[in-house]
Amino acid sequence: MSLRITAFAVGSDGDVLPFIVLGKEMVRRGHEFQVVTFSCFRERVERAGLVYGRLHGDPEEMMKKMLSEQEETGVLEAIRELLHKYPELYQDFENGCIWADLIIYMQFGGLAYHFAEKLCKPCVRTFALPYDPTKLYSPLFPFIKRNSLRCKYSYVLSDIMMNWASLDTVNLWRKRLGLPKWNLFRFYKKMNGQRILTLYQYSNVLFPRDPAWKNHIYVTGEWNEKPETEEKISKELRRFVESGEAPLYVGFGSIVSKKVEELQEKILRALEITGQRAVFVSAWSKFDTKKSNPNVYYAEYVPFTWLFSRVRGVVHHGGAGTLNLAVQAGKPNLILAFGGDQYFRGKQAEAIGVAPESVFLPKADLTADFLAERLLEMEGKQYVDAAISAAKKMQQENGCKTACDLIETYFRKMTNGRKDNEAN
Repeated sequence: MSLRITAFAVGSDGDVLPFIVLGKEMVRRGHEFQVVTFSCFRERVERAGLVYGRLHGDPEEMMKKMLSEQEETGVLEAIRELLHKYPELYQDFENGCIWADLIIYMQFGGLAYHFAEKLCKPCVRTFALPYDPTKLYSPLFPFIKRNSLRCKYSYVLSDIMMNWASLDTVNLWRKRLGLPKWNLFRFYKKMNGQRILTLYQYSNVLFPRDPAWKNHIYVTGEWNEKPETEEKISKELRRFVESGEAPLYVGFGSIVSKKVEELQEKILRALEITGQRAVFVSAWSKFDTKKSNPNVYYAEYVPFTWLFSRVRGVVHHGGAGTLNLAVQAGKPNLILAFGGDQYFRGKQAEAIGVAPESVFLPKADLTADFLAERLLEMEGKQYVDAAISAAKKMQQENGCKTACDLIETYFRKMTNGRKDNEAN
């Protein structure tokens, strides 16, 4: 059976790209796949042979307000502000859901749930971090002691807080849809009494599945595709990488922060102390390329799969995609977290042994000497060996195929169940 599938990807590159990978596999299987996301990703979506769906808003504005430099209460206020600023989102979500036979959403795309309920269409939850209660750890409250009941209850608190931030908009939308009011204590885990299929698009090596979770929750492995061709690698970069000792990677992905300039200066001074070489890769925040150093190369874009296989370590903010690709390449990490969920990933990288202690930048008093110590520590044998071991285990996973198999099986089960109910 050929399906029309809509995925709502509300976020940065790291949120959108996994759905493009998933969509390409679904199209290969004979389905149609639409990604509803910000217009800056339209070309990438359509180039992959997928259907693009418009989502009003600006991902850079979103990341700056919500993830880069906010306290928790500031994040909630930012969500309320953004939902009120873009009333067109109602039509964006409605259009995407009407088109689809099955709806997939991730975190902020959870607003699609209400349209799926109205249209009686099956939906799938998917996340890049744990969002179902577990005692093992707490992504949104990473300073809570692990393996504790406080961790487990923090998920309930998180759900209530997210409901508070979106409640005005949700109830306005539900009124338009003719649905009963939502409240702070209703969550997005069931629909019509049925548990919703939940797919965690990360490696079981990085974040082991909690055995206490119910059997509708799966850790599939990362949704990755084959490495990029080497045609995209500039001759200058290749020459730099191959001209001496393997460099470090330094980059902060979708972070938009004034701290990047100061951090660059301190990392450069630390590199002078250690004598290490580095490739600085700019993304949403740009590095100042005028700060020259013979041991440093500046780049705007580099395929990570190519570069990470050639570096000796990865210095980054704790983004989901960066951490995954670094460990997949068997490289140790040093995580300098700006906030959001990044520090949690850093703590998890420590827990599995692929990184020394992470730095939480909002509370850190960084010096070049301190960074130099951490850069050298990162190259310690225990971290290198742990990263190589983790990479070997991750190679056994096929996250995208696993996710597609589960989605197809789930749709058949849901539609067959509906037919049985109608027959009775």
